[in-house]
Amino acid sequence: MDATLGAVGRVQAFENGSRGKPMWILIVYVFIAAVGEAVVIAIGLTLDRIYPLASLPISLSLFFAVLAFGWPLAVRSTKPNHAKSEKLAN
Repeated sequence: MDATLGAVGRVQAFENGSRGKPMWILIVYVFIAAVGEAVVIAIGLTLDRIYPLASLPISLSLFFAVLAFGWPLAVRSTKPNHAKSEKLAN
């Protein structure tokens, strides 16, 4: 019976919005990564036709750069509005 009450509590917490915030940042991160990796693939395919020797190192570097810089970008874009206004006020 306790497990059922725990699940109900988790559902209520999600409905209140306290648990939805972490999920939203992950959705934004996956979107940023998907769009960024699509651009990296296009750059890699174009570079492969022009200079095949450099396409692999450049594509791999850009691949990891998108993953590394995507997270801070997702954090910045999902920051609450009141935190943004407080930062601007200081």
